[in-house]
Amino acid sequence: MTTIKKTRTSRVQAQLPRPHSPADPPESTIDERGRRERNKLEKRDRIRQAAWELLIERGFADTTTRAVADRAGVGTGTLFLYAVDKADLLFLVMHDRLADASDRAFATLPHRAPLIDQLLHLFGALYRMYGEQPSTLAMDFIRLLPGARGANADRVNALTFAFMSRLAALLRDGQARGEVLPNVPLQAAARNLFASYFMLLLAWAAGMMILPTEKDPGLRELLQVQLTGIAPR
Repeated sequence: MTTIKKTRTSRVQAQLPRPHSPADPPESTIDERGRRERNKLEKRDRIRQAAWELLIERGFADTTTRAVADRAGVGTGTLFLYAVDKADLLFLVMHDRLADASDRAFATLPHRAPLIDQLLHLFGALYRMYGEQPSTLAMDFIRLLPGARGANADRVNALTFAFMSRLAALLRDGQARGEVLPNVPLQAAARNLFASYFMLLLAWAAGMMILPTEKDPGLRELLQVQLTGIAPR
């Protein structure tokens, strides 16, 4: 009987709520933080949507931060909490499109294909994303990004570094298959490949060439030179 009583007592104690620690924030404070965070995200979404609509309607040059704030239903002071200037608004609307394109490209990567075809698949997907946007906005984005400052520019740059890290991992897989020399510094090789990709984007944004595609023989040749090098073997 004594054992039964102890067991029942322990079960009752196990069901009792944990004593509230003085260090724990009140539930009302947690709810308030959650509400404020939801409001911030909702305002950010409104600003992003308003910016995208106006950039499409008017173009980058004729869109103003005041017009974006008015359409989003916020003050200009509030808008500048989410984007430091008009260029940063463009980075805000392009960030998610670029992130989605990158994630889809890696998710659909042909893992059994040669490394050169995997690279063409990845870069081709990014070129395709730019081709699906209004061309003048995509070109403005490419031209404004190098050296840009602001929270959204930083987020786009973080995407770039993440993409290069994923490229380095892809090269490491190629190294394991014997497609990349064992002494190649993979991070440096990934940066070189990305630089080749971005050089063509800059040339397109400057009106010097058409946007490359995954099937572009010039893109294949450029990437192949990066993979094989120019020194004699």
